[in-house]
Order: sequence, then structure tokens, then C-alpha cells
Amino acid sequence: MASFRLFPYLRQKCDKTSLIASSRARAFYEDNSEGFVKYPALNKYANTSDPFSLIKADIILEGVNNKESIEKSVELYQKADLSKPSIREAIHQRMAFCSYKNKNIYVPFLSPLVNQAYNKNFSLLLQPPFSFLKKDFDEEIIDPFDTYGFNLFSSSFTDLVEIATSKEENLKAYYDIDFETIFVIDDQGRMEEEIRLFDAPDPLRSKTHLISKLEALMAFYFASDKESFIDSLYNFSLITLKTYRYIVAEEEKKNALGL
Repeated sequence: MASFRLFPYLRQKCDKTSLIASSRARAFYEDNSEGFVKYPALNKYANTSDPFSLIKADIILEGVNNKESIEKSVELYQKADLSKPSIREAIHQRMAFCSYKNKNIYVPFLSPLVNQAYNKNFSLLLQPPFSFLKKDFDEEIIDPFDTYGFNLFSSSFTDLVEIATSKEENLKAYYDIDFETIFVIDDQGRMEEEIRLFDAPDPLRSKTHLISKLEALMAFYFASDKESFIDSLYNFSLITLKTYRYIVAEEEKKNALGL
């Protein structure tokens, strides 16, 4: 359903400009965007022209914060103490991380191997070559989304809620509560589709059991059941009647033309 013309229409109809501007993601970016100034090699991820790019930029900035915090913290302890579980727990307290092959990744733009210095082997950060990473890590940068894929988006690096999976197409659907938007993502961190919901403010609109509704909606998406998908958008109160009628009318026109 990636070519379904409904989605561009919903992006136009469901304007999320104000929601994005006041979102936690935007606030985090504004507070931490200096990270891209300090480390120009990461600038390719600084784009925030759309909601999904903002989410990815924040993942990188969260990783920058983790990296700097761990590097500063290990210098406060004796080398012999850095292997103690209590010390590791204290250093990692409240840090975002993702699980990858049963290991915690705290700096997503660095490889799993290098991450072990930021995970359990802190003493490595006190001696070359790992000690050089504090100031110069350009050559160690990897594509975090290609490497860690779904693990990043399903982790505490984001506020996304995973709602559906297509094993056949290797895709997952996530919902962002602040943006009122579903993102369909592949295992290399590329967005296949952005599905915006709630085309008009409605104080009476019920969001009760919203996640279960979205799970059912995306089951139709992954089954390529266009008619049920459209009906569910309205039946679940995700779009207004006016928008629903317009979409149905457009579909009827296409069907009449054999498109």
C-alpha cells in the first residue's frame, strides 16, 4: 500500500506543524543540537525537515550525550572499581540504550565492538586506542540505522510505540503519540510510509483503546486490504466523516477508471 494516494492526502489534511513545534522531540533537539556543532562528522543526521528525521536526529544526540557522560564518569573512579556492577549501574543510570544481540548499545553511531567500552569494559576508555575516541571518533562512525535497525526504534532512544510487524516485508509500524502519526519503517531505518491521523481537533474524540485500534488498522495495511483500512480510519475515529467521504469518493472514481 506504499503507493496509495491516501497518505499524501492525509499528510496535507492532518497538519501537525504545531504539534511538532511543541513536541518533546523538538524540545530535546533544541536543547542538545550543539552536539552536531561539536561533532561535524555527525551532521548528516542533523536534518529535522520532517518528523521522522527529527526522531532520528534525537537518537544521534542522545548517543552523543551518553558518550560524553560515560567518558566523564569513568575518570572519576579508580580503574579497579570500573568493573564493579554497582559502578556500571551508577554510570548508566537513566541512560537510553538499545539491545542488540544481547548487548546494550549506548552510543548508536559506534559499532557493537566499540560500544563494549561504553557498556561493560570502561577501563578500555582510559588507554589507547579507545581513549582517543573522546576527541576523535570520526573514523569509527557507522550508520546506526542500517546497523541496529528496529532495535533503535523499539528502544528507549525514542518514545515510539511499536504497533505492528510484517515479517514478510521486514517492516514495523510505530506510533508517535506527540505527532499523532504512524511511521512504517524497514529494518535499515528507512521510512516506507508516514500516516498522519486526526485531521481536525475534536474535544469529544475518544482515544480510548487507541493502541489496540492502531494495531487492527495496521493489520489491514500489511494485508493490503485498502477498503478495510479506509473504513477503519473512520470507524476508529481516526479521521472525520468529511475526510472519510472524500477518500471513498476518490477511490470510487479510480475504480470507475480502472486505476
